[in-house]
Amino acid sequence: MWFRLRYLILYKFLKIPFPNHWYFALEVAQLIKVCWLEIDGKYSAINLIKGVNYGVYFVVELSDNLCMNGPVTLKLTCPNGTTEEHKEYLETMPKNTLVGLRVGEFCNTAACGCENTVKFSMNGCDGTTWKTGLTVIGAVIAPVIC
Repeated sequence: MWFRLRYLILYKFLKIPFPNHWYFALEVAQLIKVCWLEIDGKYSAINLIKGVNYGVYFVVELSDNLCMNGPVTLKLTCPNGTTEEHKEYLETMPKNTLVGLRVGEFCNTAACGCENTVKFSMNGCDGTTWKTGLTVIGAVIAPVIC
């Protein structure tokens, strides 16, 4: 039996505020310049296989002119309501190639009757410096091999 195990959530289905600070092409959202970086996504855990551990990743490309002036915060809210978050310094990551930013992992224990939503976000909200050089392809939810 074949199961669909990876789920790609295109940038079009992510919440990206301040659209006038982004260039939206057919397949990507390219950051022009913004002080308040905020990207939010969600996905129904009902579409995932119950009992499987999943990882959530933002798929991005970082350009040579990347400017974040500090870390971004990656946050995951699991279907059971627990949250985890951590910071990543994008300046230390490879440039001009696709990068998977690990948001977090969860075990899908979603059952009918609860919210059953996986929520994830990337924020760089110091609000004092311009951020640029980030291209967002989307997010991926994929099984984690232990």
